[in-house]
Amino acid sequence: MNQLPSLLALFPTLVWVLIWIWIRPATGAFKLLIVGLFAGASLAIPVWLAETLVDQLADPQHRWSRDFLEQVIGAACCEEGIKFAGVMGILKWFDKTRHKGTSLGENGAHPWDAVPCALVIAIGFMTVENLIAITAAPSPTSMALSRQMTLLAGHPSYQLVMGYSLARWRLQHKAGWMIAAIAVPIFLHGWGDFSEQLFQDEPDHGSTRDTIEFVAWIGSITASLIASVAVLASVSKRPRI
Repeated sequence: MNQLPSLLALFPTLVWVLIWIWIRPATGAFKLLIVGLFAGASLAIPVWLAETLVDQLADPQHRWSRDFLEQVIGAACCEEGIKFAGVMGILKWFDKTRHKGTSLGENGAHPWDAVPCALVIAIGFMTVENLIAITAAPSPTSMALSRQMTLLAGHPSYQLVMGYSLARWRLQHKAGWMIAAIAVPIFLHGWGDFSEQLFQDEPDHGSTRDTIEFVAWIGSITASLIASVAVLASVSKRPRI
């Protein structure tokens, strides 16, 4: 059996785990990594159920409305909403298990734990999604190569933004940061998936509309990459506690 597609599909996981180790908390990191990866992977089940329900509402005859429902409502809103619940759950668990009885932050928690907690959920979820994608693809190797895009723009990028916003909320207690924690990942995710799908489904290749859709897709990748790099740069400058 050809193991190349599986190995390629797992390559983004390896890279993001190494990045996670770079920003890991000083204590409790191994436990958080293992529990977080399994928690993120398990979110694939409720996400699949939610997306299946949404996809049933899509009209296959109308490309724009179909792509919007499937990619913005089904993928972006459902996935980011469910991952947000997973991040909040793992963050609450980590606060209790690691910081109980300390004087760090709210309820004994360190605010910046939100970033590695969010990222590890995304890595677990991304891993399952990438493996499922290659098993369902006519050409597993081609699909595995396309999944390398998650190194630049994908679930880890969205959850880095989510984790950063949650950290700011835990520090400042401003509702705007909590709203940003869910709204910005949905926007980035929806922008990326919707523009990519429109570009792939465009019947008039080489047209002005085709060019606009391609530019919009590349713009979404660039925005997600810049956002994730900015978060990593900010977090890496802070002492690990």
